[in-house]
Amino acid sequence: MTQPMFENVGAQGAQAVVQITLGQVYLEVRQTHEAVQALVSSLEPVKTAVADHEARLRAVDGLPDDVSGLKKTVYERHEARLSKLETRIAMYSGASAVIGTAAGWLASWAIYHH
Repeated sequence: MTQPMFENVGAQGAQAVVQITLGQVYLEVRQTHEAVQALVSSLEPVKTAVADHEARLRAVDGLPDDVSGLKKTVYERHEARLSKLETRIAMYSGASAVIGTAAGWLASWAIYHH
């Protein structure tokens, strides 16, 4: 049984008629399903390799599986060093302000009194 591809509709001219059967839709769905299944099966080795890759990177880097404890110890260690550094910066800036003020006063005293 054949269907005409074009139908003459009066003054409008010829219009294209497309007929898609349920069999064609089913065939396309089956082909898509098979392509997706093939894709999933081809990606399965990649999935196991990626999981293995993460374990190998952790072993090489020497990081533990749970890094929350590592974050706390690193923070505490740096906190002590930074507080010492901030104390030294405050001492040096205070000392330089005192020395600069004294030097300026001494220079102006020497210029105006001698």
